[in-house]
Parts: sequence; structure tokens; C-alpha cells
Amino acid sequence: MYSLTSIHFISKNAFLNISSKPRLRYVVLGTLLCLSFCSIQSLPAQSMRKIDSLKIALQTAPTDSLIIEYNWDIGNDYWLYHEDSIDLAKKYTKASLREAQKQNAVIWLVHGYNLLGKIFNLTEELDSAIWSFDQGMEACLDLNDSMRYMMLYDNQANIYVDKGMYVEALLMKQIASDYFQLHADSNTISASYFGLGYIYLTKGDNLPAKNYFYKSMDYVDDWPLLKSEIYGNLAMIYAELDRKDSAEICFRQTAQLSKEIPSIYNLNLYEFALFKEKQQEPDSALFYLEKVLAAEGQGIDLEQYQVMLLDYARMLSQRGRKNEAEKYYKLASKAIEYSQNANFRQKFYESKASVFESLGDFATSLDAYKKFVQLRDSIQDAKNQERFKEVEIKYETEKKEQEIQYLNAEKEIGAIKLQSTKKWVIALTLGLAAAAIFAFFLYWQRKEIKKQRDQINIALEEKDILLREIHHRVKNNLQFISSLLGLQTEHISDEKALGALQEGQDRVQSMALIHQDLYQEDNLTGVDMKNYFTKLIRGLFDSYNIRRDQISLSMEIADLNLDIDSVIPIGLIANELVSNSLKYAFPNHQNGNIYVSLQEENNQLILKVCDDGIGISSKKPASLGTSFGYRLIDVLREQMQGTLKIEEANGTEVILTIRKYQKNPIPTS
Repeated sequence: MYSLTSIHFISKNAFLNISSKPRLRYVVLGTLLCLSFCSIQSLPAQSMRKIDSLKIALQTAPTDSLIIEYNWDIGNDYWLYHEDSIDLAKKYTKASLREAQKQNAVIWLVHGYNLLGKIFNLTEELDSAIWSFDQGMEACLDLNDSMRYMMLYDNQANIYVDKGMYVEALLMKQIASDYFQLHADSNTISASYFGLGYIYLTKGDNLPAKNYFYKSMDYVDDWPLLKSEIYGNLAMIYAELDRKDSAEICFRQTAQLSKEIPSIYNLNLYEFALFKEKQQEPDSALFYLEKVLAAEGQGIDLEQYQVMLLDYARMLSQRGRKNEAEKYYKLASKAIEYSQNANFRQKFYESKASVFESLGDFATSLDAYKKFVQLRDSIQDAKNQERFKEVEIKYETEKKEQEIQYLNAEKEIGAIKLQSTKKWVIALTLGLAAAAIFAFFLYWQRKEIKKQRDQINIALEEKDILLREIHHRVKNNLQFISSLLGLQTEHISDEKALGALQEGQDRVQSMALIHQDLYQEDNLTGVDMKNYFTKLIRGLFDSYNIRRDQISLSMEIADLNLDIDSVIPIGLIANELVSNSLKYAFPNHQNGNIYVSLQEENNQLILKVCDDGIGISSKKPASLGTSFGYRLIDVLREQMQGTLKIEEANGTEVILTIRKYQKNPIPTS
């Protein structure tokens, strides 16, 4: 357990020991999540607070404490939801701080300086943000509140990331993460791991970044914004590693999770567009980028939006749409050409080279390309210098540790010599050494077990992604086959051939539905039979153009979750039986009813398909054995060790009893 005094000493001295050397400034591309105080702030998924009603309440606030709180709430809402009104966020937050200072409300000083620091971060007033977080940490010392102190310290580390001071940021983040691991809730631990992963990602170290993002995913609870950020960064890592399928799955996950947050959603679509371009899918890249631009920069920083316009101009020029490319290049170029962000200027020269090449101005294009290459190389050199500096710091740290160990060893040897005449001291020393070795062995063993567990969790996560992708591809292939059969029907006039193709298409679709459900659900090995039968049979009604007022359908399907090897034959049999009823039981479009039931009784599955149609004639049962559908049912019945019974009673009733099947546990929400 840490005391607040020791936390303050460790955090400040850890930073001071490495912050004296000059640093290069980088601007981090992407979004960093600042930790908040759960007792006073949350991110609603659907709506934000009514700022106008808060302003009205502020005018009639009965107490000084409510004036502080209402000002803070308004400033917080402006920060969360109205990036175009960030000056108002700053105004109301400062008003809250002034009132808190008058009333000596220390807890509200902590909240106010924390929020003000995040606002300064958003407006890129980075030194002011560091100062604000420092003020909040000093207030935490007065409160003796170590948890809030470490949250502010972690938020301050984010500023050093934005300043390109990755070594300092990593050290601060690791200190905060170690504390949260012992004292915080799961979402806070998840956010701290995410922060570590994000720093490694911006440094270009994909492997440790990926490991920390998976650790973050292990701890995150109900926080869609953080889940979206994790998937978004994993998508960029998989894209860098050229793992196209995994990257696309992660991109789609992050887009789905961030739909209610325009700024994050539009940035995710922008990254997805760049990924599609890298995969040589220019039409898809333009499609997703145009969706972002159609939102007219909603929730996106203005400079970032101009960069998107430059990328759009470059893509248009590469597609031969030079007039449009020139138009969007002119809209964005003036704002970005002299940006302080080196990455943004690199985008500017890349776009300029492409646009002017399409316009036939090769001299301007070549000059822009040279500047692009020069800037790209300088950015890479800066990254190399940062890595060299990091290695140098590690070397100096290890060297000092070795010197300390050497001095400690000399001291121990001297003590042993002085006490050599006393046997009981020697015995005690040996006992302590044995205990230390045993303790070190336990610590090492625990560390190895944790490392193996983390590797297993990462492997399981990747396995789930791959298994989901397999089901997705099988489903796509089956739907492709179904589409081919559908296209073939357009070139065949023979009614029997058309019927056979239609039946084949229905059988393929019954299998495709299984893989579609497996791809969309969390349970990757089992199928919910109630949901599956509903989709299957409704699909057959649509396939045969059955009106709802013509044939009534009723179903009783038990809450069963079966594995895929059991579902495929059951689905094919149900497909054949229901198709037979739809085709033959109600000639001349007469009305009727179809009843389908699947129940489990005495460790057996009972499948019933009944209709009140014209029934099977006396000659029909004898000829069933020659039809392909009946032979398919018979083969599948034998495979599942089942028995089939057909009865005529006010129509046709088919009962299939199945003894060989495999159930999965029904997944809980």
C-alpha cells in the first residue's frame, strides 16, 4: 500500500530525474482518454445534459456550493459535447474555480483543475494543462486523497505524450498503472493500460502496444467509448502488420461502438478509409471518406478536418478527377501548409504533389514531392533520436543500479567479516538468504504464471477473431453459391429445372443462416435454435411468395443451443419438410395452416412439421423414396440415429425423432 506522501515523492522525483534534458516536440495523432472522477462525471450513451436548464438553475442557486457545482457541470458539458464552444467550457470552469477558492472548497478545486487541464489539452495549451494538473495534485495533498492524486498524475502524463516526451510519459503512466492495479476499479485499470498501449503505438512499437490494448480489453467493463478506442488502435496495428481480415473486423467494431459520439465515429471512418486505400480499394476509400466529409467536420478538430480534405483531394487526383481534386486542395492547403504539426505538413506536401501531377504541372509536383520526402525523413530521424535517448536512459539507470548493488555487496561482506566469530549470526544470515531466495522463487514463479496467462488470453482473443472471420467467409461463400443458383434460374424455362434450382438455393441458404448467426453472436460454436428456425422458415415463406393471409404459421421451438454439426442436418430436414408443405399441401392458392415444433424429451429431439392441406395420397408415400428430397432426409436421419413417421390426419403430420445430437450451454447476457 502506498501512502500519499510516498506517492507524491515517487511521482515527482521519477519525473525530475529524467526531465532535465532537452526534448523534441511531437504532436500525437489520435485520441487519448483522460481519466475522470467516477463520483462526479459519466459519459451518457444517448444524450447530454441540458445546458440551458443548468444555466437557469445557476441564476437561482440557493447556496454557494451549488454555484460551484452548476458552473462546473456547464463547463464539463461544453467540454464533452461542444468542441466548437470550448471557450465557454473554459469560462464556466474558471468561474467554478474562483468560487471554490473563495469558499475554500478543496474537493471542488481538485475537480475544477482536473477539468481545466483537460480543456487546455484540447486547445493545445500544453504547458497550461501541466500547470493545472499540478494545482489539482496539490489540492489532493490537502485532502489526503491518493486516488484522485494518481488520476491527475495519469492525466498529466497524457500531456507529455502530446509534447512528444514519450520516455517521461511512459514512466509516469507505469507508476500510475501500478497504483491503479492495486486500488482502482476495472474501468480505471483498463484506461491506464490503454494509455500505455497508446504511447507505444505512437512510438511505432506495435507489439507492446498490442499487448497493452488486449490487457485493457480484459478489464474494461461497460464503457463503449474506451472499447471503441481499443478496437480502433488494434485495427491500425493489424493494418500495419498487413493482417487485412483482423484489421477490418476491428475497424467495423470500433465504428459500431462509436456511432453515438460523432468526433470518434468520424475519426474511425477516416482511419478506415485510409486502410481501404492501403488495401488498394480506392472506391471504398472514397466512399468512407465522403461519409466523414458529409458530416462537415462534426466533432472533429478544424485542422484535422483540413487534413481529411487534403487526403480527399489526393484520392480524387489519383482517380483522374483533377478539377474536383484542385478544388478541395485549395480549400485546405492554406490552413495546413504552415501547421506546427509536422505530420499534417507531410500530408499537405503529399497531396500537393499528387494534385499538381494530375494537373500536368510536373515542376510544382516534383518540388512538393521533394519536400514531402525531406519532411518524412526528418520525422523518422526524430523518432530514431527519441529511441536512442530512451536506450541511453535505460543504460544509465541500469549502470546506477549496478553501482548500488556493488556498494551493497561490499557493505554486506564487511558486516559478515565483523560478525564472523559469532556462529549464531552466520546461521541467521544463511536463514535470511534462504528465505530471500525462496521469496524470489515464489515471485518469479508468480510472474511467469501471470505472463503465460496473459499470452493465453491474447491467443484466445485472436482465436475468437479468426473463428468469427471463418464463419463470415463460409457464410459469404454460401451466399455467393445461392446467388449463382438464383442467376441461373433467369436462363432456364423448364419448370422442373427451375424447381430443382430453387430447392438447391433454399438448402444452401439454410446452411448460410447458421454461419451468419455464429458470426454475429458472442457464442462462436453454438446456434440458438429458436432464432434460427424463425429466420429459416420465414425465409422459405418469402422464397415461395406466400402471403401472410394465405398460410398461417405457428411455431413452438424450445430454448436450445446446439452445435453446428447438429444444426446443419436438422436445418436441412426442416427446410425439406416445410418446403414440401408449401409446394404441395395447398394447391390453387388455398388457405391453410402450418405448425412447426422442436422439443427435447427424454434425451431426444422431437421435430414435428404438420399442415392441414390435402394430405399425401395413397400412392404418394410409396413414391417418396425416389425423390431427391426424401433421400436427403433419409440420409440425414440415419446420420443422426433418428426415426421418421408420416401420418395423415386432417392433412399431413411428419414426426422425426433424433437421438444423436450435441447441445451447448445457452449463453448468458
